[in-house]
Amino acid sequence: WVGRGFSGDPKTLTELMTRAMEHRGFAFLNVLSPCVTFRGDDQFKTLKAKLRSLPPNHDRGSRAAALAYTRETATLTTGVLYEVREPTLVERIGEVRRKAEAAGAVTSTAEVLKAFAPAF
Repeated sequence: WVGRGFSGDPKTLTELMTRAMEHRGFAFLNVLSPCVTFRGDDQFKTLKAKLRSLPPNHDRGSRAAALAYTRETATLTTGVLYEVREPTLVERIGEVRRKAEAAGAVTSTAEVLKAFAPAF
């Protein structure tokens, strides 16, 4: 899950942060936050003028499309750039366990090692 938000838009940024935390798996949220203390209000205004929301037809499953948005310089697109649902490690281990249990009797470690030992 990859998203981009802007500190000048707290409602949208809050929604993106919530979605990132609720996502099961890795989530990366890029937050654009200009420093008005050291750079003045100009940087904030410049950055805000470059912002745009993702188009409604954006394919969140396309890694290439997400990468294209991260390389923008003239505009800065905000929203969920990339979102793919894959099994977590715990879900994957559970699936391996279910397959092993369905296969029948459990083989001991000694039997597994004996199967790999060379016959001399």
